[in-house]
Amino acid sequence: MRGREEGYRGGEGGGVPVALAAFCGAGVLSWCVGVSRPPVVVSVGGAVLLLAAAALLMPGPWRGTRGPGAKRLRGRQRLLATMAVAALSGAVVLGVSVQERWRFESQRDLRAALGEERRELEVHVRIEVGPVPMGQGYSYDARLIGSDEPELNALMEGHEPRVRLFYGEDQGRACEILPMPGDEVRAWARVARFVPRTNPWQSSARELMEARGYLATATLRERPEVRVAKDLSASLRLRRWLTGQRLDLERRIALHLEGDGLAVTWAMLTASRGLIRPEFREPFDMTSTSHVLAISGLHFGVIAALIALSLRLLFDRVPRLYCFVPRRRLLVLPSLILLLGYLVAIGAPVSAQRAFLMAALASLALFVTRRVKGTSVLWMVGTLLLWGAPRLLFEIGFQLSMSATAGILLFHQGRPAWLRPQAAMGQRESVWVRRRRAVGLFIGVSTAASVATLPPLIAMSGELPVSGFWTNLVVIPVVGSLIFPLMVAGALLTGVWPWLAGVLLRWGAGLFVRLFELLDVVAYWPLNELRLGYPERVEWAAMWVACWLAVRGGLRLRPCLVAILIWGVGLVPGSLSVTLRGDEAPLKVHMIDVGQGDATLLELPDGTTMLIDAGGSLSGQDPGLRKVAPYLRKLGIRRLDVLLLTHADLDHYGGLDALLRPFAPRVFLARNNPAHARTYQTALTAKALGAHVPRLPERLVLSAAGARLTLLTPPDTLPSENDRSIVVIVEYGQVAIALTGDLEEAGERWLLTQAHHLPTPAAVYKAGHHGSRTSSSPELLNYLQPTIALVSAGRPSPFGHPHVEVLERFEARGIDVFRTDTHGSTRIEVDADGTLRVFPARWPDGEEP
Repeated sequence: MRGREEGYRGGEGGGVPVALAAFCGAGVLSWCVGVSRPPVVVSVGGAVLLLAAAALLMPGPWRGTRGPGAKRLRGRQRLLATMAVAALSGAVVLGVSVQERWRFESQRDLRAALGEERRELEVHVRIEVGPVPMGQGYSYDARLIGSDEPELNALMEGHEPRVRLFYGEDQGRACEILPMPGDEVRAWARVARFVPRTNPWQSSARELMEARGYLATATLRERPEVRVAKDLSASLRLRRWLTGQRLDLERRIALHLEGDGLAVTWAMLTASRGLIRPEFREPFDMTSTSHVLAISGLHFGVIAALIALSLRLLFDRVPRLYCFVPRRRLLVLPSLILLLGYLVAIGAPVSAQRAFLMAALASLALFVTRRVKGTSVLWMVGTLLLWGAPRLLFEIGFQLSMSATAGILLFHQGRPAWLRPQAAMGQRESVWVRRRRAVGLFIGVSTAASVATLPPLIAMSGELPVSGFWTNLVVIPVVGSLIFPLMVAGALLTGVWPWLAGVLLRWGAGLFVRLFELLDVVAYWPLNELRLGYPERVEWAAMWVACWLAVRGGLRLRPCLVAILIWGVGLVPGSLSVTLRGDEAPLKVHMIDVGQGDATLLELPDGTTMLIDAGGSLSGQDPGLRKVAPYLRKLGIRRLDVLLLTHADLDHYGGLDALLRPFAPRVFLARNNPAHARTYQTALTAKALGAHVPRLPERLVLSAAGARLTLLTPPDTLPSENDRSIVVIVEYGQVAIALTGDLEEAGERWLLTQAHHLPTPAAVYKAGHHGSRTSSSPELLNYLQPTIALVSAGRPSPFGHPHVEVLERFEARGIDVFRTDTHGSTRIEVDADGTLRVFPARWPDGEEP
């Protein structure tokens, strides 16, 4: 009995040498394979590998040693091993960061040649990954191997940059087959670099994708010429076969489902998330349960359990196998091979890679030791992923998954005594005790994961999802034990028993849609979320420390109280600065980048908020939902005081509906126009949600904390809807700001007749009609005499906004221009003494800040 106990204790400490061995093996493999890496990577990696090997091979009592100094010696060895692992991890990340920076710099000339505008050219690409179904076609990862422009071909010599290829439904129907990995495609395409950062706190798609090695996006504009690959390697044949199997499975599933049910089933089974509507995803984001919409550890765990159960039933038919290899170890390799096939078949999304790598390392470690230390496995997973892509460290998906896993492991290590086995050796616990511990562990693990992910969630959305602490307790069991198994069973039966497969798939998808409807109600309950805004650095650090202490302490009362105290201390500097400013707080004007449209937020010195328009689009995502709402949440705005619609144009009112429920405006201002059904219905919805909807007079003056707002409503006799835009004049600290909506020539002539209501000069002028040539007339500019002009226009604008003539007028008068298409969202601050500051989200190349 004593020998067994000593061996068990020794297994607990075995996680550290196992971690070191895995680190060294992974580093040596990467070193041998990556001989083309820069010398600094090889030298640093080699030096640290020697350090780790020395720490691993140093003689010492790793297990089973007894004596007065054994505990102290084991502690020193663990400390040395941890330092070696940390050094190896840092060297891996540093070395590969240098490598990625070298690759990034090598494509600088190629990116400069593409420029900022969309370009139409013939491209020649080789498919690497795909097709992945999207809303209107298919997405591919491809290598650009040529074009019809000699300049680009010269810059690509020796390089084959990656591009994200979009293959529209029209092109897909025109071809007999879809291109597969290894095929070459030649077609006329629209090529553009990824969208740059639009908000100050945002990680832009351009930074993210270019750090991953992508050069641009390419959208096919005609029927392509597809050259099917002939001489294929074994790995490429396997990849094509698995891709074909995935597409066949998706087609069979599509025979039984449609709409949101089809979208979520594809997303959960094959990681094809392109069909999920943003409106469908929103309640999951607001309740912190969006992880169930992507392939994650939950889904991999269910599939791994089904695979292990099937293999166990198979191997139990030949029990003599267990005489040579224990059953647990016998199941490991076949399960991992099948999981790897599933990973490759679904296109290996990053979230699935993390889940598979965690399962693989934990399973393989079972061959070496009886017990695996979870934190060591997590460390290995993180380092190996960062070895391949250091940029993952700044991606929200990586942060959430690693934080949740770390929180679960830390809670498991520090869990209270009543959540640990209580029976002595040779005794059995009662059923009630085991069930109580199982329920307690599930609640504790779910809560620990929610607590650990709070810092990245708050940084991403500016909100603390209160409901996430209990909605996950409902969603995870329902999805993991009922909905997802139904979907998996239905998918497996699609090629064997279509009728039963259809029944199971419809049950699973139907239950998920019902779950969405439930969360859509819960998401808008009072106190469902606390909007804290974007955290400052001190608050960010305090959140991490507080969450770590809470989960490390097993969510006991005392550690949680200490964590709350630390978090509160982190909030003090920000709250103190706001209190000290008091009445001296600045007026803030935010021109939010909504593409081709308008959305302007006013923050008065006393905290009163007014949102003027919310963008809108006939196609693509709702800018109110995807751009304006996140922007307001990042600022910590819980409720809008005033929501103003200037006029009934889609690019101004289209995003309003998405803001009514989450921001519940107190006052809704717009023209009373029953003839326009959409805006009139928006006004009725706002009124039903508690907003005051008064009739606008020709002139309305509002005052708050020294700021004066004048709203001028043009008469209905003006010729167009644009000319009837409501004009907002803001005055504060002897600085005037003129927001003229979409006024054109007739509207501007009317505005000049109201000169006795217009301050002059107006330091800031928001260009009418997005900088159209029919607006910003010389007469109006001469009267207002602005020094700064704001232009809200698309990137690129389908109407050519802002027009060259208007820009020339601004330049001739020495007016500085800030545009959403080049500067992103722009914030203007005006102090009580008249000081004016401008903060664009980005500065274009060649423009001095």
